[in-house]
Amino acid sequence: MPSPFRRTLLLALLAGAAPSFARAQGAAVDPQCPAATPSQRVAQDACQKSVDLFNYLAPQLGAVIAGGNPEPGQGGTLGGLGHFGVSVRATGFRSPLPQFDRVSVSPNGAQPSAIPVQSTLVAFPVADVSIGLFAGVPVGVTRIGGLDALVNATYVPDVTTGDVRVSTGGGSVRVGYGARLGLLEESAVVPGIAVSLLRRETPTTAITATTGNDTLGVSNTRVRTDSWRLTAAKRLLFVSVAAGVGQDRYESTARVAGVVNDALLGVPVRAQASVDLRQRLTRTNVFGNLTLLAIPFTRVVAEVGRTSGGTLAATYNSIDGRRPDAAYTYGSLGVRVGR
Repeated sequence: MPSPFRRTLLLALLAGAAPSFARAQGAAVDPQCPAATPSQRVAQDACQKSVDLFNYLAPQLGAVIAGGNPEPGQGGTLGGLGHFGVSVRATGFRSPLPQFDRVSVSPNGAQPSAIPVQSTLVAFPVADVSIGLFAGVPVGVTRIGGLDALVNATYVPDVTTGDVRVSTGGGSVRVGYGARLGLLEESAVVPGIAVSLLRRETPTTAITATTGNDTLGVSNTRVRTDSWRLTAAKRLLFVSVAAGVGQDRYESTARVAGVVNDALLGVPVRAQASVDLRQRLTRTNVFGNLTLLAIPFTRVVAEVGRTSGGTLAATYNSIDGRRPDAAYTYGSLGVRVGR
């Protein structure tokens, strides 16, 4: 806490300072972070910074969970019963994580801060299983109407970077599901083309940032992505290329808490604000895959993609000058085994 904290907090608690709502760059204080009472005023800045932490990080979690191709390197369907695929990959990007340890929390109402960031690699492992259900109907040199079942498992590891910690509760793995419908089955002259629907979810996650004696917390965080994809792939000698486009709908929920701790005249003082938040965002996703086919039944797949679009309000605090709805470029590397 800054050195004038005790004097300011004493005035706020004992003299009942009137509430104020500061504004930064046109962004208003979240109405769930009021300053109608002295204790609310003391915790308002911590509350607002916690809200901004959630609004800034939720789209990043959505992007890394959704990824690109529902199955690495795959364009069309598998070819019916007896065909399957099992893959493991890690999807990630360079994430600008806020450095809240370099920012002081004001006890005198919300105060806009320029919060610096540190570029950190964030990557989450994902396992995918695909099972052929129907080969489709023969049409000339290809088939149409093939059907696959898709199952995925998302793993969120515990991560600590500086004074920001990401941890999970109730298990680090969450299972999702989907289906893929073949428009064209790949053949010697025809690429494989399919449309897929897929749901992915994160385990319950907590994000905690510590600044001085204070805590900015986002608990019970859940991110669900519902996605559709149009993919196409074609084998070329010892490699296969794939590309796709689609849309992701992120739904993120969390409980946000800002806690201010200090002592007045040797007596501990604790002010806390807690609010429930929900964020929805729809984004466009484009991606490309390159697959190495040198080993029978085994493929090494690299992917690069970009997610963008959707509109979110600017954060009250400036976080490296970036908006929460900024576009992100991601990549993944995985191995697929199947037939």
